[in-house]
Amino acid sequence: MSNFLRLFLILSFCTFYLNLKCQFINNAITYDEYVSNIDKDLTINQNFNAGKLALNEFLIDIARQHFNNIMESDSLIHYPETLYYLGEIYRYLEDYPMAKQYYQGYLMFPEHKDDFCYLHTKELLTNFENIYVYHKSSNNITTRHLPSPLNTPYSEFAAIEYGDGGEIYFSSYSPNLTKQYSSLFPAYFRSDIYKTYYLPKGLAVPQKIELSKSKQETHNANLTFSPNQKYFSFTQCEYTGDNCKIYWGEIDENEFIKNIKETNININNSNQTQPFLILDNYGDGILFFSSNRPGGYGGYDLYYSIVKNFNFQTPINLGPIINTAGNEITPYYDLRDSTLFFSSNFHTGLGGFDIFSSQGYLNSWQKVKNIGSPINSPFNDFYFYRNNYDFDGYITSNRKGAYFMNGQYCCYDIFAFYIEDKIATTENITIDTISKLDTINPLKDEIRTLLPITVYFHNDIPDPRSWDTVTKYSYDELYFEYLNLIDKYKKEYSKGMKGEDKLKAEQDIENFFHTEIIAEFDKLQRFTNLLLEDLKNGSNVTIKINGYCSPLHTSEYNINLSKRRISSLKNYLLKINNGELSTYIEGTNPSGGKLKIIEEPMGKELASPYVSDNPQDVQKSIYSIAAAHERRAQISSYISDFKGSKSVNKSGIFHADSSFISITTSELSQINNIKIPIYNLGNETFEIENVNISSDCIETLILNPIVMADEKTYLNLIIKDDCPLKPGLISIKVKTNIKGDEIHLISLLVIGDK
Repeated sequence: MSNFLRLFLILSFCTFYLNLKCQFINNAITYDEYVSNIDKDLTINQNFNAGKLALNEFLIDIARQHFNNIMESDSLIHYPETLYYLGEIYRYLEDYPMAKQYYQGYLMFPEHKDDFCYLHTKELLTNFENIYVYHKSSNNITTRHLPSPLNTPYSEFAAIEYGDGGEIYFSSYSPNLTKQYSSLFPAYFRSDIYKTYYLPKGLAVPQKIELSKSKQETHNANLTFSPNQKYFSFTQCEYTGDNCKIYWGEIDENEFIKNIKETNININNSNQTQPFLILDNYGDGILFFSSNRPGGYGGYDLYYSIVKNFNFQTPINLGPIINTAGNEITPYYDLRDSTLFFSSNFHTGLGGFDIFSSQGYLNSWQKVKNIGSPINSPFNDFYFYRNNYDFDGYITSNRKGAYFMNGQYCCYDIFAFYIEDKIATTENITIDTISKLDTINPLKDEIRTLLPITVYFHNDIPDPRSWDTVTKYSYDELYFEYLNLIDKYKKEYSKGMKGEDKLKAEQDIENFFHTEIIAEFDKLQRFTNLLLEDLKNGSNVTIKINGYCSPLHTSEYNINLSKRRISSLKNYLLKINNGELSTYIEGTNPSGGKLKIIEEPMGKELASPYVSDNPQDVQKSIYSIAAAHERRAQISSYISDFKGSKSVNKSGIFHADSSFISITTSELSQINNIKIPIYNLGNETFEIENVNISSDCIETLILNPIVMADEKTYLNLIIKDDCPLKPGLISIKVKTNIKGDEIHLISLLVIGDK
């Protein structure tokens, strides 16, 4: 990464890999500098660091090779974040099925659940189906790369218009060739604010705006004007990109900037940047901005400050609907429809930073929406701005098409967007209108965003020490009993610990109960309501429920326990609305809709090998979070034949997008085959024509390639004796005579042993 890009990223606060909590790496070194200091082949740790540095510089192919080197070694267990980074890489490359496989693989390491990477992965997978929606291009929005002399091979960003649209103000990060600041920056790079305007045949040569508060060794950027265009604000940072402060001033009748003052919202040891100023003639209004000050939800959060008679009040965080564990930056608030636009690298998007919207005001915000393609891309997109006189505007992006000095994705340029058939509403540029799935069943699409739904159980629940395969209990009963055990879990899990370790262990339990047990039950309730609605429309629906156990007890016992857990979840579904779902299972509901539930008890078959199976060690085998994760039932699949839907899987083959098998190399040495069920959930017979496996070390055997409706067959994966499987991710796909495309069946993650 060139020096100018490094400092530009610091200035704009878009470093979204180097500031991750999962594996911090010093951002004072470039990829080339790092690998040039290595005389021999890279170690696993060096591959890991080099991969992150390359990814941060958008050297996609190079980063992928470094992470693949780790996947091919026996060291994945020590560097599980590799799976997350590979997921990010394939999201950049728009290979979303492959990205999903790697993300799912990373969740097999719950010991990293507090890391940014893990939290981000859970967020992405919860809403992964939406990525396909965001990726679908809009028919009424076009983007255009603005030409030189506005854009250069360096970086331009934060474009806005003044007056009637004739003038464009923007920031540029480019070298000051007259000054050599240090050996690190031989041509000192500096951010300044420029102005250009439209000519009949293009844009005028930009002119630098001289600010009276500007210092020669500071950066000035992010100029914004108040709606009445009488006031302005901007960011000023030290040359290192630190100590960023927000200033404001007035514009006189001759359009001269004057009376520049520092706002009183700036605090030491944090950055305040990217202001958006709303100020009326009396000095009343609001200032939105981004800051990494203490007390936020993640890295950079969005804040607002009420302005009264030109006095800026104590900033207030916009809250958890907007802000996340990641970074939220570049706010823009449109008074015409009360909509906030901003960028985030945590909310589900196409890759990097995406632009999002939320209608509301101050502390009351609606659900955040990704505004979709083509405004968003697989790379970084931010600095959204809409013109005062229409709904066209500008964004900043490092997508393909930008000018660059070093690497196709190194540098940021300004793009204009245009909306056809404009209507004065935010719906023109939200996901609701510009990006829709090719289906007329929105219920099914909404349901799929909830999957998988996982419900959790206390040890040996329900019906402890029973060999029964069914239970009388409904999951909601077990759920509320489980919640009453939180204090016991805290006590047992933290036993023997002291001080900060004890407090952290107790907090981990608290987080598990709230972010997983409670959150998943909320999802279950939403799912049930949507399922009923789909059935009432006359749909034939098939769902699949898996049951799992921890390694405690025998295999036979655990299979029965898995069946009881499935039974309790099924009981919950069947008692909703006084047993209304039962009529759909029986096929007696007047709507004509039918419900089919497929049960698949897994026992401890897929349990993590790192969960203790020692019944005497209750701390690890019962009360640890890793053990709690294993005791679960899961709604993993949803198929609806909604009449007229274009996305019906005609073959009816079951393929679990969420299905993931994790197995260690030592476990592989003890088995020679893996059996995978394949279901026909459709109404007609199909034949499996081909199985494609991304490994030459595995052969396949299909017991019966012809599968009738409501029947299943098994795919045996036979591991060759003379070809030991290396650690890595293996994808298994099938092709039937009915559906032309290959269908991803399952992913096999081979992990090297600790």
